[in-house]
Formats: sequence, C-alpha cells, structure tokens
Amino acid sequence: QYIFSDPSFEDGVGAAFGTMSFLVPIVAILLSYSAIVGERQSGSLHVLLSLPVNRKELLLGKIVGRTLSLFVPILIGYLLVIPFLYLLYGGFAPSEYAQFLTTNLGNGILYTVLGVSVSAALTSSRRVLTALAGMFLAVYFALYVLGDLIYWTIHRTVPETPPTWVEFIATLPPHEALANVVDALWTQEISMEAPLLLQEWVSALVFLLWLIIPVVIGYVRFRNSDII
Repeated sequence: QYIFSDPSFEDGVGAAFGTMSFLVPIVAILLSYSAIVGERQSGSLHVLLSLPVNRKELLLGKIVGRTLSLFVPILIGYLLVIPFLYLLYGGFAPSEYAQFLTTNLGNGILYTVLGVSVSAALTSSRRVLTALAGMFLAVYFALYVLGDLIYWTIHRTVPETPPTWVEFIATLPPHEALANVVDALWTQEISMEAPLLLQEWVSALVFLLWLIIPVVIGYVRFRNSDII
C-alpha cells in the first residue's frame, strides 16, 4: 500500500521507516530495561527511597525520564533528515512523514513504558530482559499467527476469509493498534461500517490497555517487594 505519491520516495523512505518501526522498540527496551532493576542491583535504590520520594513517584519519574531520553533524539533525528530526503528524492510529503514520525514516537514511548514497568516488577536484569524479549517476540510474531492457529485447532483448516475474531487478534499487537489509530486521525476516516472489533476506537482502547496494565502491574509488584 503506497502512501506517498512519488513511488521512488515511497520505496526509499517507506523501507527506512518500516525498519525504524522495528528498531525503535528494541532501542526503547535497551534504554529502559535497567531503569529500576539496575538501581536495585547496584544498591542505589535504598538511597533513592531514603529521599522524600515514594515508589509510585520513582516509577513515574523513571518512565518520564527514559521516555524523554528516547523521544528527544528520535524527534531531532527525524527533523534533521528532512533536507536530505528532499535533496535525494526531489520532493517531500510532510503529512505522511509526520504520520510515520508520530507512529514511531508512539511506538517508542509504549515500549519505554513497558521496559520500565517490567524493570519495576522483577528483581534481576536477566529476568527483565527475558520477559521483554518474550513480549517483543509475542507481539511482533506470535500474535499474527495465533488467530489462524486457534481456528485451525478448532476446524482443522485455515479459513480463506478470516472471521472477525481472527482479524481482531491480528490487531492486538500495540504497534498495529497504534497504526490503526494514527491512520484514522490522519485520514479523518473512521470505519463505522466495519465489525465492532475492527473499529478504530477499539484499537485505541487496546493501545491504552497496553500502556496502563503494565504500569499497574509493575507498580503493585514494586510496591510490595523488598529492597534487596
């Protein structure tokens, strides 16, 4: 599906941003996974919590700090590359570029939140990285085939036209939900005629749940854990 009017511009920049949409979450995870568990293992968590700051404030502060650490360089990088894209392709599509930027920034923020939340929930860096790696593989690979696998298990065949619930499972990865929402905002078209589970407001809800639930779980486990 082409979103740029110039095929050469679309081919070059679309491929680059497709790669970025995969790499940004990895960078976000590497940036955020040690946010709290690293403090715990080094012993500095005792010092931090001896200050007039509680665990909720510490968790939220780490989320904001690591998010800004990712957000600012990505934003600057995307802005700096604009003149080179214009010179290289002889044209520029600002609206579509902003759409890719928004999607990738949102994706990076999400995985930063996930990384800090898991870092708060677990007590060793190895466990945090293992959990985040498993989560990454699940949302980027496993969820895309889960619906077909469930359907095949029930019917012993793969559907020629996937039922709504199979398509819905494929929209559960947070980056897919985010892309659906951003696309609807940019095109100002909402699929009210689509099945309920495939409408954009459901994708928005899915994305919000991906943001909220890990923070709640991370905070509860962090609040109830002993500082070793």
